[in-house]
Amino acid sequence: MPSGHTHDAVTWFCVTPVALATWALTQDAVGTALTATTFAFAGIMFSGDLDLPSRQYHRWGRLRWLWKPYQWLVPHRSVLSHGILVGPLLRLTYLAGVLMAIAAVAMRLYSGHWGFGWAGVDHLATAAARLDARGWACVGFALAGLWIGGASHSLVDWGWSALKRAR
Repeated sequence: MPSGHTHDAVTWFCVTPVALATWALTQDAVGTALTATTFAFAGIMFSGDLDLPSRQYHRWGRLRWLWKPYQWLVPHRSVLSHGILVGPLLRLTYLAGVLMAIAAVAMRLYSGHWGFGWAGVDHLATAAARLDARGWACVGFALAGLWIGGASHSLVDWGWSALKRAR
């Protein structure tokens, strides 16, 4: 497998082509910035190697404990971690779930009310309903960057393995 350094270099090398391609397709400056930024984030902090004590895992610093359950549950180089579609989607869903759980506990501690309720889900639904077409486009650009960044990690791994087999 390529080293973490190689993955980082590929990510930084590809940020500009990703930005240029996004601009060429959309002519949208905000969308281009969102896609390029989330692409870089996916490559540097949010890659398929979060299922190991990797460079990406250690970059989370004091927050790396968030990824321990993910490491226990997701086998390395499986479709769940390195799948082109499933990998980034699972990491995003996992992180969203963890952050929502932390937010729910924080809200409960703040309010002093520990009863079960759907208020948090209602707030999310209300926020989603308030997004206009532009807001949804921004969500799409951000998700595209995360997906392309995750896919690039897997493609580099697969290409590296193919090269080793060919030799």
